[in-house]
Parts: sequence; C-alpha cells; structure tokens
Amino acid sequence: MLPKNLLLAVTLALAPLQAALADGVPVSTNEAKAVLICRDVTAKSDTIFLSFSGSDSLDFENSPTPEVTVTPEVEGGVTVTNGKRHILISGKFSPETMYTVKIDRKSLISADGTYPKRDVFLQVRIPKSSPKLSFAANGLYFPIHAGNFSIPVTASNVKKIDVELWRLYDVNLNLRDIASSYNVREYGERLKEKTLAVPPAPGGKPVTFLLDLKGLIENRHPGVYAVEIKDSALTDDGSDWYNYWNRRSSRYLVVTDLACSAARDENDRNIDVFVHSISSGKPLDGADVQVLSVKNQIVAQGPAKNGLARLSLSGSHDYSMDRVDRIVIRHGDDATIHFLRDGSRF
Repeated sequence: MLPKNLLLAVTLALAPLQAALADGVPVSTNEAKAVLICRDVTAKSDTIFLSFSGSDSLDFENSPTPEVTVTPEVEGGVTVTNGKRHILISGKFSPETMYTVKIDRKSLISADGTYPKRDVFLQVRIPKSSPKLSFAANGLYFPIHAGNFSIPVTASNVKKIDVELWRLYDVNLNLRDIASSYNVREYGERLKEKTLAVPPAPGGKPVTFLLDLKGLIENRHPGVYAVEIKDSALTDDGSDWYNYWNRRSSRYLVVTDLACSAARDENDRNIDVFVHSISSGKPLDGADVQVLSVKNQIVAQGPAKNGLARLSLSGSHDYSMDRVDRIVIRHGDDATIHFLRDGSRF
C-alpha cells in the first residue's frame, strides 16, 4: 500500500506510463514486445525504490546500470543499483520535496533484448523525515580547561530534547561494565535533567547545534559523566519501537586534565604508563595508576614518578586467559579511564 502522499503522484504517472510502455521496441528478430509496469514506489529520506512487472523476459539484474536523472538536483548526486525487477536510487533527498525521476528507455533492457518505447518518467514525493537524534562527535575525553565547553548534537524533525547528566561514582571506575554509557545508571548518580528547544531547520533538514555543558557540569568538576539525550516527544509505550533508538543517544564524557599513553613489553611483562597534564603539558608526579583486566582484576599498580609509572604484571596473571583491558589513573580529585582498543594490546 502506497503512502497517501505518494498515491496521487504515482497514480497520475502510471496511467500514461502503462499504456506507453506496453508497446516495446523489439531489437530481436522475434519482434517481442517489452511490457513494463511500475508496481510499487517506496520513498524514504535517502532512497527511492522502484519495483516493476511485465513480460516474463523482464530482468534488469544482468543489465548495465540504468541511466537515471533526478530533478531537482540532489546534493552529492545519486547512485543507482538494479535487481531482477527493481531499481534502487540512493541519495540525500530533501524531505517533503517532489522529485521527477527519468529512466532512459534504452537502459531498461530485458533478458530478450527488448526495451520500452519511451523513457520512464515518475514523480516521487519524499516524505517527512523520521525523527532522529544523535551526538555529532564521539570523542570520549573533554579537557577540563577547554575553551569551548559544549558538544555538538544533530537532530532531524525533533522540536525539543530531554537531557540527563549522570556521574559515575569514583569507586566504580574500575568496573568493566561501565564500558557502555547506559550502564552508568547502575553505577552512578543522576545530577541534572532539563528540556531544551532544538533550533529550527529550513526544509525539515537535519540541524546540528551545540549542547552547552556549562549549565550541566558545575564548575567543570572532573569526573566520568554520561550525557543522555532523548526526543521529548518519544514515549516508552512502544508506539515507535522501530525508530526508538534513533530518537535517543548516550555517550560518556571524561572531564579531566589527565592524559596518558601506554606501552607494554610482552617479553618481560613490563607496562609503561606516561601521565601528564593536558593544560600544562608537564609530567605529573604521584598519580596512582592501575592496570585492569577483562575479568576486572588489578594486574598492575603503582605511582607515576616524573610522569612515568613503570609497572609489571602480577606473577600469577595469565595474559592468554585474561587480557589487559583498561587503565585507571587518579591524581588528587581528578581521575580518568583509558580503554584499550581491542582489549589485548596497547
């Protein structure tokens, strides 16, 4: 069943289309007729799907890519893929915009070599985009003295967002379960929640704006935070379950002045961790460094001296059975966590 906003356009286009395409231009000696009927048009914000039916010989799968022209012009152009009896047009279409799709008749070659008598013309209206909400940057660490204390958010067809700020209890920094920012609910406290208006966007296009953290994290207090955003119109009653996770997002934010890098010598089981201040660039003395494993064991620990903590894995640790996973560093009231990318090497 076609959406109402497409029904009229497709009905008007198909009435002359079916009559015009019934008389094919044979290119084989048996003068076969190319019968082509557009059975279905499905439009989304990034695709237009055209499904055809016709004679038994109708088959685009082994044919060259059809020559398709879309007007008005689509930003970045379009890509076209073809299957046995369908054509998929992909591109960054503008919501609530009517497009004219032209398919060159000679590029619609059936298995018997026939093609339609006339070019195919269809008018397709792109529907209003589904609500979407996401963070536009995925960086984990946020320098405590950064001049721009905000993070970018991208919203589409969203008027307001609910924002929640959670802070992980320092005692739980060692837990591996916190690798997912949603788990901070289990191991931290909610500090603030507020509702913010999303700046309007022309033509229903996505808009990217800055979420100011000054009103959320007071005095830029160091810590491991989780910021959750949700479309204010989203409910938990399952009415939009298909798009549920596209309308909310969560990410960690480590507000810190601590930075580290690490290297491990597999032969002698030594681990070198370098710790310095982000703001001054100077090495730090006295920072407590812990190296933890996948199974949540502290496998090495010690203080940094002149910015270097040279540690050794505990004698009982079997690296092949329990990989080194992350590093936790504490210095005064500041703390940071450094996740190792593949859980096996630095």
